[in-house]
Amino acid sequence: MVKLEKMLEEFKETANDTLLRDLQDTTKLEQRIRQKMYTSHNKKRPYLAYTVCAAVAIVMLFAGAAPFFKQNETVGGGHATTVPPAVLPSDPLIMQKVQELKSLLHIDLSQEQVKEQLSTPDHVASENGGSGDDGADEYWEYSLFNKVGYVSSPKAMIMIDEERLLNRDTAISVNIAWKDKKLHWYSLIYPQGKEIYLYKMNSNGTVSESRVLESQSPPSILDLTPEEEQLYFSYMDKKKDEILRDMTIEQILKMYIRAQQDGDLEMQYALHIQDEEYEKPTLEQFLSDVKKDPIGAENTMRHVKMLREQADSMEYQWTDKTEGIVWIKFKDDRKKLGYHMIHNKQRIWKVSWMPLQ
Repeated sequence: MVKLEKMLEEFKETANDTLLRDLQDTTKLEQRIRQKMYTSHNKKRPYLAYTVCAAVAIVMLFAGAAPFFKQNETVGGGHATTVPPAVLPSDPLIMQKVQELKSLLHIDLSQEQVKEQLSTPDHVASENGGSGDDGADEYWEYSLFNKVGYVSSPKAMIMIDEERLLNRDTAISVNIAWKDKKLHWYSLIYPQGKEIYLYKMNSNGTVSESRVLESQSPPSILDLTPEEEQLYFSYMDKKKDEILRDMTIEQILKMYIRAQQDGDLEMQYALHIQDEEYEKPTLEQFLSDVKKDPIGAENTMRHVKMLREQADSMEYQWTDKTEGIVWIKFKDDRKKLGYHMIHNKQRIWKVSWMPLQ
């Protein structure tokens, strides 16, 4: 009883220090109370539960009776730790958690490493319960920032529940695919405002992000025409440079940016200059380097998104008999961006291994 009185007294002191100073910022308030309690008293569950109830009562009194959530807060903690209920997660708080997950998860992590950070998954399925078409042999699903009483469905592994996400019944759905007990790919599905986003790290290390309910991307000057797209897929299938014989320098660059958008690393590699006098990695080195560089993959995704949204026109200039630069001008006032292109020995345009100017 003495311990309880002491805990409540210290909690009251913490509340006085935070409520009066940061009344409008309930997220910061909850974090301060949580940190104060956990650094001092994470010993016995009955005491912790009693103190949490006091915290909830005070937050409801000053911030209104908003919906409360429960979650297993484990990212960065090294082990599963149950935390007290929190108020409805804001968009910035959700994005903070998404960024933490991006930093934590990467290709070839072991199941044990992921369990140390995220605890036991909510749902598990073997390839018989999933598609198996992606080379994975097991799938895990986690739901984070769940409202009290919310129970995720196994359908979350194969379907996106837009209504639940938009209502913040759950705020982040984490799906992980495994191959031989190593992380094969993962995806994060989360709301921001009235939109739902799907972020995915593919098995080759490339990443993509899109709005779930978006029917198609807005048109861009970098889009391939139907004829160009037909050649694009033909070259993807055969990797024969002769297919590109009659394509202009701008068309080859548009193909390269499309391959980046699609996350097709073998296509990107093939569109680079391959002549022996140019220094280049092997295909295996290229693929391995991308897998080991999730930050680079993220930057590439954002760069391509910017190009598609902001590119306004393209023009090229010869720099010598075999090389040229395609300049991309933008809709806003940013500086134009150049891509270094090279004619190979067959007089077919290819992308330099150091393309950006």
